[in-house]
Amino acid sequence: MYGFDEYADSLVLTEDNYWEFLVAISEHRGQEADRIAGRVRQAMAESALILLGYNLRSWDFKTLFWGLIKTRPVSQPGVFVQLRPDSDEESYLEQYLSRAEFEVVWSDIPSYLKKLQPG
Repeated sequence: MYGFDEYADSLVLTEDNYWEFLVAISEHRGQEADRIAGRVRQAMAESALILLGYNLRSWDFKTLFWGLIKTRPVSQPGVFVQLRPDSDEESYLEQYLSRAEFEVVWSDIPSYLKKLQPG
């Protein structure tokens, strides 16, 4: 579920709400109707993003990637953690994600998260 319960108009409850939300986050960037707060967009532009467990073929990912992530100004490269696919797909994924300044890390998520822990 997406949204903030104090603002009923922000809630995403039905499939239609979800599609409207996905379109709106990319279509209204920087406008009054923007569903993503300016502070969040600023943080996305100024920070390294880590994407964990996305299915690259899903409409969710494609909408977020092309409408929100790929269009952000990049000051920090991102990291995309993915299980290793076959070799043909591996090369394609690395090229696809490098266009948005993402490094692909071939790992399962728990192992990657352990590497991030200090000590």
